[in-house]
Amino acid sequence: MSRKKSFVLAETLIALSIATLAIFFLLDLQSQQRQQITRLKIQINRQRTQLETKFYAQK
Repeated sequence: MSRKKSFVLAETLIALSIATLAIFFLLDLQSQQRQQITRLKIQINRQRTQLETKFYAQK
């Protein structure tokens, strides 16, 4: 294999590695956002329940 082909192959592998790391980073970020959304939904539901309880207790 010539040096030029070897260099192009090395560059391609480096680019592929960087792209793979970027994909894993984005997947991790998406997972964290989903977890945060779930926590916020739970918090909203708890607060809604507390407000409903207070509202109906006042009636």
